[in-house]
Amino acid sequence: MGAGRAPLLEILSRGLLIGIGLWLMFRAIQARPVRGQSEGFSVALTTGLIPCPLTLFAVVAALSRGVPEAGLVFAMSMLVGIAVTLGLVAILAVAGRRTFLKLFSQKGRAISKVSRSLDAVAGLLIVLFASRDLLQ
Repeated sequence: MGAGRAPLLEILSRGLLIGIGLWLMFRAIQARPVRGQSEGFSVALTTGLIPCPLTLFAVVAALSRGVPEAGLVFAMSMLVGIAVTLGLVAILAVAGRRTFLKLFSQKGRAISKVSRSLDAVAGLLIVLFASRDLLQ
């Protein structure tokens, strides 16, 4: 085992990734319409529950060296960076909504098929990569 590794957290993280991949594949097969806001909240919550290995490593390293403040500053800077990035993505998504709705009203079936196919492929790839890492 290498320094700074947390095998239990790695297993838990990969297990969560496999669950997300299976959910994407199930959703693609089920072919139900996207629910919008409630689904977005669920994805954000699930994504937020997956621990960031780099942040965990930095906090544990700072604690082991007796400088917990450095670990907290690092974790807070990661939090701010992620919040700003996701906020900008949300703003762009809201700004592009009108264009997307116009396009979807014209070519809705094709977009739905492509979206379901991408869900299935993404889910399969996530399950494959997470399973491979879990089995190694």
